[in-house]
Amino acid sequence: MEDRRTALAILLAIIVIMVYSEVVMAPYNRPILRQTEQTESPSQAPASGVANQQTPASQTIHVPPASVSTTPTREQYLVSPSITLESDELSVKVSLLGGRITSFALKPYKVTLGQEQPIDLVDPLSKTFPLGVYSGGVDDAAVEYKLTGVTTGILPDSNTYIIPSDTPLSLNLTGTLPNGIEIKKTLRFSNQSFFFDVELELSAPPPDGSRVWIEWVSFLSQAKATSERWNLSAFVLLNQDNSVTRIDSSKAPLSPTESADRWISFGDNYFFTAIIPAISGPNTSFWKDDDSFIFRAVGAKQEGKFKFYAGPKSPEFFGDGSFELKRSIDLGWFAFIGQPILIGIELLHSLLGNYGLAIILLTLILKAVLLPLTKSSFKSMKAMQDLQPEIKAMRERIKDPNELNQATMELFKRHGVNPMGGCLPVFLQLPIFLGMYNALRTSFHLRHANFALWINDLAAPERLHILGVPVPVMILIMGATMLIQQITTPTSAPPEQRRMMLLMPLFFTGMFIIWPFPSGLVLYWLVNNLISIVQQVTLRSERHITPLQATALGSAAIFGFGFVLTLL
Repeated sequence: MEDRRTALAILLAIIVIMVYSEVVMAPYNRPILRQTEQTESPSQAPASGVANQQTPASQTIHVPPASVSTTPTREQYLVSPSITLESDELSVKVSLLGGRITSFALKPYKVTLGQEQPIDLVDPLSKTFPLGVYSGGVDDAAVEYKLTGVTTGILPDSNTYIIPSDTPLSLNLTGTLPNGIEIKKTLRFSNQSFFFDVELELSAPPPDGSRVWIEWVSFLSQAKATSERWNLSAFVLLNQDNSVTRIDSSKAPLSPTESADRWISFGDNYFFTAIIPAISGPNTSFWKDDDSFIFRAVGAKQEGKFKFYAGPKSPEFFGDGSFELKRSIDLGWFAFIGQPILIGIELLHSLLGNYGLAIILLTLILKAVLLPLTKSSFKSMKAMQDLQPEIKAMRERIKDPNELNQATMELFKRHGVNPMGGCLPVFLQLPIFLGMYNALRTSFHLRHANFALWINDLAAPERLHILGVPVPVMILIMGATMLIQQITTPTSAPPEQRRMMLLMPLFFTGMFIIWPFPSGLVLYWLVNNLISIVQQVTLRSERHITPLQATALGSAAIFGFGFVLTLL
């Protein structure tokens, strides 16, 4: 009975882990608002730190179509005259055609290891580019803006500007919309910040009384979405009731969908862009158009003030936290475990200087803390094993199932055996595993974090190329340790059931190979298996060394070996 429950617990763990990425990590969808037009509710408090723009409660918001006027081609945007803004963190290219951002490069962060190409939040393959403005049934896609001033209004001598370290730089653009209304678009950037502001001002309200919208476009190719399954992209919205909505890129609506949000964003686990509107009520819309993910925020009739964030998804870049952008980080249902794990990893990394060693040490600490439960579980399994002859005799003697169950429970009670005692560590391991999974999957600092040898990105799957073939060496070693752990675990199951249990390491290994688990998670599981083997072997016989002593010595050996690997 005990072994069946244990097998069921492990099988449940596998099912939960596999379903987790498809269901839990998919959108926590609340009902979408409307996909046409919606009457505003009474205004709520605007996002902190953004100037308040009141909206009449009775006003109807019309979401403008994706393109009203003739839109220039991608190539026209890329070759048109442009202005480049440079800071320590950013290189931003603004086309004077449409006032669109054609490049938003994050200079410190690279696309791939070993290359110098920076992450660019604007893809040149995008159908259109961010910062489009919509008002009165027209847009500024084909508007030829003029640069009327930089910061102090002085005309430029060149097309590249360095953002000062001590004061923001303002880029003032003016143009005329197709309906004859003049538009002023001001971009304001600060050095050492991924926040920037955009202010819009129209010379007159639009004839139809509608309000001005601003748009951001993120491009995500299907090839990238498929090849980086561990790095999910999604719309994330902080609603005005402070709830969070996540909509996976594969489930994004195909037509403009209104919402009422403190901010709206799109991005992956590590980088994202957010718009923080200044008004309350229904104030955003979002949708998917082929490989483009579009989201907008609304201003007033004749002006709009918007704050943008475009950069790493990591709290130290979010300023004073008033916008609560940290809630864009998805730690899943086990955030209460994942958050302390992240804090622990960062703390240990500050001491050790290597995230792989931090994961190893944190795993060993967790196993030491859980040692009393491990001992209790081992004792229960050993007692169950010792009682098997009596249980077998009762099964032969008692044929009535109810009477047999009652006699079995009395036997357990008489010997002080908890039939579920052996399952407790399994159920405890699952939330820790999922908490660790989310912590490692979403930690910005683990991206491109080196451990040792070929394991140079703890946030990505691990592969060692042997004769051109990617081999998951650490996963195979992990599978071998699972098999050893299975062998060293006491069992009261019949031979057929024991053979079936020996297949579990094979299932887990295959799952880790097929599923894109981060190498940091594989490292955690491998270390967990190794120290578990040490504990189980010691618990079988405490003649020369106690389990606590064995855990300490085994931990020192495992950590020492990991440290040596970092030196190779």
